[in-house]
Amino acid sequence: MTVVQESPTRRTTSAAVPGLIVAAPLLVLVSELIAPREPEGKTPAQEVGFLVDNADRLTASWVLGMVAATALVAAYAVLAVRLTTRGRVVGRVAATLGALGGAGLAAHYGAQLAVLDVALHDSGLASAIDAAEGGRAALATIPPVVLGLNLAVILISVAAYRAGWVPAWGIALGVAAFLGDFSPTSYNTVIHAAFASALFVLIVRGSRPPQP
Repeated sequence: MTVVQESPTRRTTSAAVPGLIVAAPLLVLVSELIAPREPEGKTPAQEVGFLVDNADRLTASWVLGMVAATALVAAYAVLAVRLTTRGRVVGRVAATLGALGGAGLAAHYGAQLAVLDVALHDSGLASAIDAAEGGRAALATIPPVVLGLNLAVILISVAAYRAGWVPAWGIALGVAAFLGDFSPTSYNTVIHAAFASALFVLIVRGSRPPQP
């Protein structure tokens, strides 16, 4: 009987892929926890003051968020490739939406960084900065993020259940992530990312091939 030895490169890749899948939503969670919570009802001048006072934390949060967005695109793509039987079609739809959402999320953070640069350069441009934050470029990133990532997390939970990777209650994690993003609190993305992280951990554990 011939025993096929797994190459070190393949072993490293096999270990790295689950790490990528789990890290993607966790990075979103960490980036949101780094960011300070914005007070409600700020005037344009107060908004600029908030940006300038929290520039370092916001920069760290948004740069990490861009990394997280890229990781999400990769994670959804990997999961779609791993779904080869049941759940394959739903998984591919989830991956497409996840890629759309990840791209939108990266664009959103990029737009926020551009606004921060303007605030740091000239804090007297309060009205222009306020307009940019609620302008067309910023608003254009919202539908891909809200629709893409929220629908993707539900669909990937359904696909994982159909593939036998997660129990039926795993779908509840996807639904909870969806509902969490519509929470009226300022921690809506934190709630979404926390449930998505739990779901992705469950998926990785369930999709792991049996050890010989």
